[in-house]
Amino acid sequence: MIISNNQVQKVLQAYYKTKIEDNKISNKKTEIPIKQEFGSDKVELSKEGREFILAMEAISKTSDVRTKKVDDIKGRIEKGIYSVEGEKVAEKILNRILVDELI
Repeated sequence: MIISNNQVQKVLQAYYKTKIEDNKISNKKTEIPIKQEFGSDKVELSKEGREFILAMEAISKTSDVRTKKVDDIKGRIEKGIYSVEGEKVAEKILNRILVDELI
């Protein structure tokens, strides 16, 4: 299965839209301050700003490394049975380019 950057962005947008709607429905206070007053100064985050903070929090909770796959490849390299076929790599690169252009 090929997963393009555009597909990931669409999933993230849908997730954050649902998350914000859930917060509105449940009427729970979020940890993100929407308005704060300091003396005579006011700070107010826009809807996009709050969504950005939620996105950054969700991203920070996910792992950047697929440890299971890394461990599998390390094991195969150590055993001397890991090989990469250039044609398959080239095919994957071309497929990714085509998918990104179509989406």
